[in-house]
Amino acid sequence: VALWRLVWDHRYPSLTAFFVDHRNREQSQFSVDSIPQQADRYWRNQSLEPDYDIYRWDLRVEGKLPLE
Repeated sequence: VALWRLVWDHRYPSLTAFFVDHRNREQSQFSVDSIPQQADRYWRNQSLEPDYDIYRWDLRVEGKLPLE
């Protein structure tokens, strides 16, 4: 199962996305705005065709927003 994990990180000015693939425990971090490009790049790097019927994409927001 591959999933997206959205995490608020105070070190970055915007919400940060982590893509986690449990097959090889690979984790990639990038801006939420670049999710489509990063997803395409990930599939190409794995030499796989995107198969959104097999892989479950789980969007969750974790952490707390900064006070400022």
